[in-house]
Amino acid sequence: MQVAQLSIPRAPFARLVKEIACGRMADVRFQSAAIMALHEATEAFAVREFEAANVFTLHAGRVTIKRADLGAVGRIKAILGGC
Repeated sequence: MQVAQLSIPRAPFARLVKEIACGRMADVRFQSAAIMALHEATEAFAVREFEAANVFTLHAGRVTIKRADLGAVGRIKAILGGC
């Protein structure tokens, strides 16, 4: 099995997932495969968002992503139905 190179460290991510889950349900447990699936999905989502924001940044002639770029991505996704 090939392990993907992830940007977010595994242990802090797992703690965050468990902390959020414990705030909603009592006595919840996760299999390591479930944590890994959430981790990979979260990273993939973040990468897609930053790639889309980068398009707005380049269009504006900048090299640094601003909060407005990420906001524009969110607005466009809302218009298109959350794709």
